[in-house]
Amino acid sequence: MRYAYLTCELVARDLDSRLLIAAHLVKRGIHCVLGHQWGIFGNAGQCPKGAILFKTANEVQGRAAHQAKSFGHRVVMSDEEILSLTTEQSVREITSEIAVKSADLFLAMDQRHREIVESVSPVPCEVVGNARVDLLMNYPEVYREDVERARKAGPYILFNTNFATLNSVWGSSEIAGRVMHGALNKSLGAEQSAGVIQETISFEQANLNIIKPLIVWARETFPQRVVVRPHPAENPDFWKSLANVEVIERTNPIPWLMGAEVMIHSSSTTGLEGALIGTPCLNIHTTPFGERFAARDVNHTVRTIGDAKAAMEAFLKHGDGPLAKRHELPFAPGGAEKTAAAIAQLAPNVDQLRAWGVHNSKPAQIAKFDISADVFRARTERVFNAAKVKAVNIAQLDRAMFLLAPA
Repeated sequence: MRYAYLTCELVARDLDSRLLIAAHLVKRGIHCVLGHQWGIFGNAGQCPKGAILFKTANEVQGRAAHQAKSFGHRVVMSDEEILSLTTEQSVREITSEIAVKSADLFLAMDQRHREIVESVSPVPCEVVGNARVDLLMNYPEVYREDVERARKAGPYILFNTNFATLNSVWGSSEIAGRVMHGALNKSLGAEQSAGVIQETISFEQANLNIIKPLIVWARETFPQRVVVRPHPAENPDFWKSLANVEVIERTNPIPWLMGAEVMIHSSSTTGLEGALIGTPCLNIHTTPFGERFAARDVNHTVRTIGDAKAAMEAFLKHGDGPLAKRHELPFAPGGAEKTAAAIAQLAPNVDQLRAWGVHNSKPAQIAKFDISADVFRARTERVFNAAKVKAVNIAQLDRAMFLLAPA
């Protein structure tokens, strides 16, 4: 019997792409444990040895990978966060040396990513693409019913906010900054790390100074609904104070992106995903810090509220202007299947999983990945059917922790 452990942090962001990887693993006869990363980390010393897929390569994940390897697991390291990044420096800031050195195999998104990883430390590395991108390119039917529900109340303008440091679920930007510091590459040093955090806060503040009044203006100007989807690490109460605005907290962004007439954001990964699925996206980019993000290359990007209003009016009132332009993105399909194939090569033969220990996570961690068994089963069925996997056995191991086994 062989096991793969697929770690997740955010249910709205990670679940579907992890389920797609799991579908390809189950096809290969691999048993998959899928759930919140803290539960997997906490059980690494007692569960059967397997291949653990880490979702990012930051310092926190690196320490967890180092410990998992000491317990005898095979470590498969990846980094979905670089999907939104364009500069080498920004990738290096979140690529931890301990994460790279702990990897039995590093799964790079593209050749540039591979070269950066290998320069951090020599490591077996394969270019596999990105499972999130694969999901959007090849399996859009997964979201059909969700899109219909999003549109049911009428057409809408989507604001996808991205202020996880300034408007943090942790309660303050100071605490969020400390969390961010703990994840940054330790080779940066204290001064450089503090500089990145301060630039992030300043960038968010400048963007917020445009986004918040733009939301109020849009609600007063257009007949469409105005929907705000906060980043999962944001405090949604901040946005609920705005009148006549729908706040959809902790939701999967993809169906809302697919159903929107236009989406406005500030250097979010959703801008790239919107470009992939053909949703017109307006990117707010206020300071040089924004040069590191890929959205500026694939979305119409503005620096002032006046330019934002002009672009929105041209498109929403007349159907033209810069938001009507479509962008081609150079992504290869098959990221989920390539990821699964790489994991399957490493998973050892072991005894059957017989017990799973309860892990006491922090409330903020639980809130990020909390899902009922019924909802999990429904999502699994939808993704597995799209991937043409018709039979799978599902067992709940713990809160938000599940075993997917070949039937």
